Amino acid sequence: MLCYEVTAQGQAIPKAQIKHDMPVLCSAWNHDGTAVFSGGCDNQVKKWDLATNTPTQVAQHDAPVRHLSWIPDVNLLVTGGWDKTLKYWAGAYTRRLFSLNVSTFGGICRVS
Repeated sequence: MLCYEVTAQGQAIPKAQIKHDMPVLCSAWNHDGTAVFSGGCDNQVKKWDLATNTPTQVAQHDAPVRHLSWIPDVNLLVTGGWDKTLKYWAGAYTRRLFSLNVSTFGGICRVS
């Protein structure tokens, strides 16, 4: 995954990059733009600190992660995967607060 800075003249300058072991399916910025969350076919969610260019695994599913959303008001990361679960992660991200199996609803359509 690549992050670009776009200048006032419209020029895109590569600034940083991280790698997942499999394709990335979703991403979201944190509240102040200093980090990006990404999830994908490696079943992982990573937080990418743009200041240090350091990725950290912060969440895990049993199947690819299809959707994620950062909720700044409550310092919460919500992830949805093809394992048919919604997972809610605390501010430190690696501590799962709650997991909801949504298989009876036909799976995850979108997390926002």
